Amino acid sequence: MNAVTLSPDPTVFGISPVAGDIRTATVEAGEPAHARPARQSVWYQWRAPRSGLAEFNTCNSHFDTVLGVYTGNAVNALTPIVSNDDASPFRYFGPDSPLYFNSRVTFPAVAGTTYRIAVDGYYPQGFVNNSAFFLNYRYLPVA
Repeated sequence: MNAVTLSPDPTVFGISPVAGDIRTATVEAGEPAHARPARQSVWYQWRAPRSGLAEFNTCNSHFDTVLGVYTGNAVNALTPIVSNDDASPFRYFGPDSPLYFNSRVTFPAVAGTTYRIAVDGYYPQGFVNNSAFFLNYRYLPVA
């Protein structure tokens, strides 16, 4: 699996946005469905520096995204943790309007565990324009 390694700890601002583009992405043999059948996935890996409730989202992306989080070392032998397509509207650093077509997942991250994160999209005809996305991640505050 060819995955981009994310910085372990979100920035001092509490969130780490990563820009990407899905236009030339493909599906790997044996790749799991990420809330929808895989189409054009971009993969990341993140090793949790500490335990806590982690959030990954695609807010402010330019298309209808799909997100999946897994553990494991081979694309055809991943263990699903959580996935999402079209998160419920939630406020974020950006426009006040609801974000219906972006994805958001939260899960209890375990220190030292490497997570595989897939950003995919739902667009039946394939991506030509508006293929840019943001993958944002952070630890959520303890209530």
